[in-house]
Amino acid sequence: MKKRYTISVPVEYVFGHLRYAHLEMIIEADNEEEARAEFDPRYADLIVDDWEVYEYGDPMMEDMEVLCVESD
Repeated sequence: MKKRYTISVPVEYVFGHLRYAHLEMIIEADNEEEARAEFDPRYADLIVDDWEVYEYGDPMMEDMEVLCVESD
């Protein structure tokens, strides 16, 4: 039976622009007001929601990673 693989190859550069993004973090609090008060953007993760890529560089084949994602 055939196996399924994910192949990841980095590229030299990406040229484009960010359309929008948001900050996100998990906070343990007793209520929403307390959670809002504890939010600190310096420690939040930046999540990129939408972007546009105009061009990208050559693939760096020597850095290829192969991961088996499904097999019997």
